[in-house]
Order: sequence, then structure tokens, then C-alpha cells
Amino acid sequence: MASSAPAPPPPPLLPQDLMEVTIGDVDDQMVLTIDKQAGKWEAMEQEQHVWNAIDEQRKLDGQKGKRRHKATKRKGWKRRGKRRGKRREKRRGRSKRRRGKTRRRSCRGRGNMLVR
Repeated sequence: MASSAPAPPPPPLLPQDLMEVTIGDVDDQMVLTIDKQAGKWEAMEQEQHVWNAIDEQRKLDGQKGKRRHKATKRKGWKRRGKRRGKRREKRRGRSKRRRGKTRRRSCRGRGNMLVR
């Protein structure tokens, strides 16, 4: 039979009952303070929770980077279009200049000869 008296509170945690565990890469290390008595499973569960948070943060950072990259890429397209237009104008100008003039053809030994 169960007694109606409440269960006694757990004993207070003493410094010697706690253990510090460092997890993570060199870049992002975390120190967990774990109750030795709680057992291995609780530590593993806590570690998995921390890793999930780290993964989530990395994913968000990656998305921010992609957004920045796309924004700079868009700006580049505008500039590239302007450059293309300028190149076309220069080509048109060259062909107009060349129309009335003679064309050069290379010949061995004589250098460039003018041919009409």
C-alpha cells in the first residue's frame, strides 16, 4: 500500500556530484555541467539538444549568406548589361570607321600590304 506522505525531496547537489563536459568543434565549444548521478542518458540527451541548436544556427547563417550573395549577383547583372551595351557601341563605331578605309592583309617578307 502506498502511503499518503509526500516523497522526500532529492538530496541537494554538491560540487563533487557535478561534472563539466566540453562538446563541440574548436570553433563552437560548449561546456555542460552534468549531474553525475543523473546518468549517461541525460548527458547524451542534453548534448543532442545542444547540437540541434548549433545545426539550426548554422543553417540560418548559411541562408543569410545565400541572400547576400544573390543580392550582389543581381547588381552584377545590371553592370554586365551596361558593359555589353558599351561594347556593342564600340563595335559599331569600329565597323563604321573601317568602311571607307583599306583593309590590311599580311604577306610574308613584305610586312603588311594595303589591299583595296
